[in-house]
Amino acid sequence: MELKFHFFPAALPDETLHSVLSRYARLCGGHSRKAAFTGNRAAVSFTQNVAFPCRLDDLAELLPPGTDLSVSKIITRHTVLPYYAPFLTDEQMQHARTSMAGDGKWLMLKLGINASRIEGASRVRFCPACLNEDVVRVGAAYWHRVHQLPGVLVCPHHGDSLRTVDPSWYSRNSWQLHLPDDAEVQAHSHQVTVGLEAFPTLHQIALRSMQLLTLDLDPLSPIALRACLMRRAAESGLTRGKSQRLDLCRLAAHMDGVFNALPAAWEYSILGDSPSDLPATWVTKLLRRPRHTHHPLKYIVLATALGVDLALLQCSDKPSTQAVKCGFRSIVTGRFG
Repeated sequence: MELKFHFFPAALPDETLHSVLSRYARLCGGHSRKAAFTGNRAAVSFTQNVAFPCRLDDLAELLPPGTDLSVSKIITRHTVLPYYAPFLTDEQMQHARTSMAGDGKWLMLKLGINASRIEGASRVRFCPACLNEDVVRVGAAYWHRVHQLPGVLVCPHHGDSLRTVDPSWYSRNSWQLHLPDDAEVQAHSHQVTVGLEAFPTLHQIALRSMQLLTLDLDPLSPIALRACLMRRAAESGLTRGKSQRLDLCRLAAHMDGVFNALPAAWEYSILGDSPSDLPATWVTKLLRRPRHTHHPLKYIVLATALGVDLALLQCSDKPSTQAVKCGFRSIVTGRFG
């Protein structure tokens, strides 16, 4: 490798890897990947603003001595993989870590991300209040991981709506190392517009998303997860009789009440789409069949609707018994729906 970093900025709390590298490029005098990483072919893989950057082994070899950024720390602290981890299998997690350290081959396919419509509806976002506070506190604006999570439209710290970067502009400039306070980003972003009635639920979704991101959980047992959701559905009067079969009419009305208070755009336009007088298909799948991996946002929205705290969910191989805290064990394979 011809390139070797002689200095490197300290990574900041909840900062994306793309953001750290963008600050490095700015300190080098610009925001061009080619200018900042001349001579390194791997840079095209680890500098993009994507959920799962790869070639991290190559990046780690470039860092100067004393930099507190191992591949493991980069993945855990500066990518969004921990947000997805509870809803993946052990095998998927191992593949993701190995693939991100290497060439990333088949990564998105193995995780099922390519098949998820939710990911396609998500946008690059930032919080103006966080931006101003970051400049005062650490002397630089940066991209926060939590603001990039699907479904996060308000800042979990401030409760304010985020700004969304225009996706068409961003796709044309995806190779540039922009930061949220760059004039071009500011000129091509707009405030997320949501009704006042949506803020409480959106804030809860943002807080739950942040919890999953920062707790670094192992994969959850899907049987225990379904049992917890079903128990709460029964307590909420959404099941019938001793068999606790789902009452689809009541469940549909309950979920309609949730989505009527949420925006009918972005990720929520997909999640809120349902047949007449029936709950969305993904809702019944989560409550009936713990056999496939589903997108975290689906679990977060359903848990919010039922009043379940996923961050406190404990694992049990026997859902009918009292759960005890243990190492989570995943027992299904699949892809994000």
